[in-house]
Amino acid sequence: MTYETTEISNGLPVIFSPAPGTPRTCICITMRGGSRTQEKPGMAGLAARLLLKGTSSRSAEQIADEIDRRAIHLDEIAGVEHLMLRATFLNAQLDPALDLMADLLQNSTFEDVPKETARLAGEIQSHLDQPRERARDLFLRTMFPDHPYGHTGSLVLQALPEFNAEGIRSWYRRQLGADHMNIVVVGDVNPEELVQHLETHFGGLPQKAEGWRLAPKVSPREPVTVTEAKAEANQAQVYQGWYAPGLSSADRAPLAALNTLLGAGGLSCRLFVELRDKRGLAYTVRSGYGTYSDTGIFSLYIGTSPDNIQRAIAGFREQVDRLYNEAIPEAELDHAKGHLEGEFVLSHETNTQRCTDYAVHHILGMGIDFSERFLQELLAVRPEDVQRVAQTYLAGTPITAVIATQDALARAGL
Repeated sequence: MTYETTEISNGLPVIFSPAPGTPRTCICITMRGGSRTQEKPGMAGLAARLLLKGTSSRSAEQIADEIDRRAIHLDEIAGVEHLMLRATFLNAQLDPALDLMADLLQNSTFEDVPKETARLAGEIQSHLDQPRERARDLFLRTMFPDHPYGHTGSLVLQALPEFNAEGIRSWYRRQLGADHMNIVVVGDVNPEELVQHLETHFGGLPQKAEGWRLAPKVSPREPVTVTEAKAEANQAQVYQGWYAPGLSSADRAPLAALNTLLGAGGLSCRLFVELRDKRGLAYTVRSGYGTYSDTGIFSLYIGTSPDNIQRAIAGFREQVDRLYNEAIPEAELDHAKGHLEGEFVLSHETNTQRCTDYAVHHILGMGIDFSERFLQELLAVRPEDVQRVAQTYLAGTPITAVIATQDALARAGL
């Protein structure tokens, strides 16, 4: 990986990674914060969607027409820790693409709130109609009460009627500032011409984002089991989770390896083999390791028969206990590391993938080359490292969320 770093007159960082001979360029313009800075659940996501719905000089229809006519792939991404506007386009469209992105970022009106909230409400409701997603919603709200990390779809639905254009516009304007933004470009572009274009289009952004603030760090809650009764549920949905270290922890690599061999590595992972193949407890069973800037979640999930809730929970406990008490076979760990290395290669094949990766890790303070460094850390993980992090982070009683019929919950003693 090669890249150049500079900044334009207002201090906005610019990272350029050349990709000679490639026909399409990707640009990511990223703001630190995302939903971590929002005042109400859903504000960041709704603001991001409204970026493409009209500016003071372009209607939504004109924006859509220009995107189609110039073959620009343009999308907005509202993450927990960042908000991004991303465009991929033919190299010859560099200046028109930048002109469009600058207009969207600096002049969006945010006026189409009623239509967009209605669309978003429908999408969220459709999402929550899926039993697994409803269970995850309950689980995350329980893990992160009163914190933006726990601003799930159900809470967004409650907040949507309160939104208006003025409030969203005011929140968004507080995010704009060179001190909390970056621009990353990956493509076959002349660096000097690129910087001139960026100065023209983005040099007028304020140097400092006034009023910008992150929500405070998470205060972990005590272990608890929460349930939700759902009539006519054909399956019980069970999530369990522990607080885990965040993005910058030295234990992130062994936890990623642990997650892969336990439940995220496909048909050969432990949970799939032991709970699905051998015991027939589920069709879907997985583990997950999600990281934020200052915390993370290590989770287990199973969709099982309503009569097997306690058997599934016991199965989770048994597999976690194995990690505590039995040495991790070298061959099993090598298989997990090979899986992760393959995922890394597949996720960095295109200019768009690389640009997104560089932009996110730079804005979070991890460094442009974080993914490459992290891959090397993964490949260096030893069996004893995996066992140590299991003993450290999965030792306590997990937070548990279960959705099933009322009768099934009663039979399970929940």
